[in-house]
Amino acid sequence: MSPYAILTLLFVLPFINPRRPFRLVHLDVFVLVLFGLFFVRYMDRGGTGSLRVAVTVANAGLLYLLVRTLCIGFRPRRRDEALLPVIPTWLLGAAALLLTLVHLGFPLYDDERPVIDVGHSSVLGAEQILAGRDLYGAEGYRLPELHPDTYGPATYLLYVPFTRALERNTYAARAAAGAFDLLTVVGLFLLGRNLRRGADGTRLGFVLAYAWAAFPYTFFVTAWAYNDALVALCLVAAMLAIASPVGRGLFIGLGTAAKFVPAVVAPLFVTGAGGSSRRSVLVSAAALTAVIAVVFAPFIPDGGLRELYERMAGWQIERQSITSIWGQNPGVEWLRPVVRAAVVALAVALAFVPRRRSPVQIAALATAAILAFELSLGHWLPSYIVWFAPVAFVAFFAGGLQRSAE
Repeated sequence: MSPYAILTLLFVLPFINPRRPFRLVHLDVFVLVLFGLFFVRYMDRGGTGSLRVAVTVANAGLLYLLVRTLCIGFRPRRRDEALLPVIPTWLLGAAALLLTLVHLGFPLYDDERPVIDVGHSSVLGAEQILAGRDLYGAEGYRLPELHPDTYGPATYLLYVPFTRALERNTYAARAAAGAFDLLTVVGLFLLGRNLRRGADGTRLGFVLAYAWAAFPYTFFVTAWAYNDALVALCLVAAMLAIASPVGRGLFIGLGTAAKFVPAVVAPLFVTGAGGSSRRSVLVSAAALTAVIAVVFAPFIPDGGLRELYERMAGWQIERQSITSIWGQNPGVEWLRPVVRAAVVALAVALAFVPRRRSPVQIAALATAAILAFELSLGHWLPSYIVWFAPVAFVAFFAGGLQRSAE
């Protein structure tokens, strides 16, 4: 049995209530864990199987999760049900720790698995910084064919310690991916403790940490040394700092300066729980803007902001491939600008509606904004699932009662 199949079973098991088989959270859990597995199977087996089926199933899953998280965000309902119907909390905590160790140790076990180009590119950018060379301008890189200058400076800066400490690129890429993974697990545990008090908070913290550690796609990201857990880590940090205008602005700004994706939730996090004073909104926006400006300023290329955009966000957004619904169905490409406009409209609208929202609603709406953005992309990979995974876990698991089988 593949590790992805094992993790799928482990992810689902704690949330299944055999006495209430038709509760909605069962469907949520199944869609969360299953919709991208066709894609993972296709990639892990070197392109065998039907990519069209994988893309179709993945987009159907994204659409379902988009609708569900919008419903949770705009019309939250507190569920009167056990979050852990069968599994005791202590066992879930132990399993979360064990699975985290599996994430960190698997690259040592499967050391012949290559590091994906994303990991290599992140290390190459760190090498440029350490050597004092220009960060943007792929022709100046050792391996320009990897498109190594397409991320924000924060990504490369965060890879610098690993690149300096470890001689081989593959080791540095794996170590960085493992570190971001571990920090996200810890952050999710702390977030659960933040959202609930006492034993309920500890229980929720273990649930969120376990969900991340058992999620097949977070394992996929760590096993191949992707850098996508950076987005998840910044979102978790922003959720932890949601009550602080400076804190949430800082972490969303850092995420935007790393992988751009958090920009779609920037209006939501700047306004926070809603009903905030104009001063707090301005402070949050100023913190976000300041972080982006400080991180980008030393690395602006000779071509200025236009060249910077074209090498990074412009290239990523306009990238086309057969791994998206648009690449598989070029006849509907005319609809894509409409979808993009809807994504922008949704991102802006979430700054104002609903006027007041709980942290769970913020997590749900953030998930929806990222899902909408992913549906507009011309190139999609299962590693992108981890962008919204932590806030999706909060949206689906933090709204119910925290009773469990002790």
